[in-house]
Amino acid sequence: MLLTKPERLKLIYQRLVEAPSAASRAEALALIQKAFRDVENAHSGAPDTPDHPDRMHPPVEEMEEDMPDNSHVKRFRHKRHYTLIADNGCFEVRRFLYAVENSKKRRVG
Repeated sequence: MLLTKPERLKLIYQRLVEAPSAASRAEALALIQKAFRDVENAHSGAPDTPDHPDRMHPPVEEMEEDMPDNSHVKRFRHKRHYTLIADNGCFEVRRFLYAVENSKKRRVG
């Protein structure tokens, strides 16, 4: 059954909440990638190709960046958010905050 992106995202979050805890960054990344791929394969109707506009994509190793203030956490940059994954397997998704300043939309947090 095809679902909208918000519906698919809700399913992805649900799978992540219900999954056993990850014990490392590699386990957490694999867990997130599996949740995304399983939901997108079943409900997006879009092929699993890089940057397909009708498909949501998980963080991948090539996106990994160091966090300047925390060496135990890596950041994965996406279009509208970051995924943060710690060495111990904890992860968090942070959406960008935007504001209009001088008639221009810019990211403020």
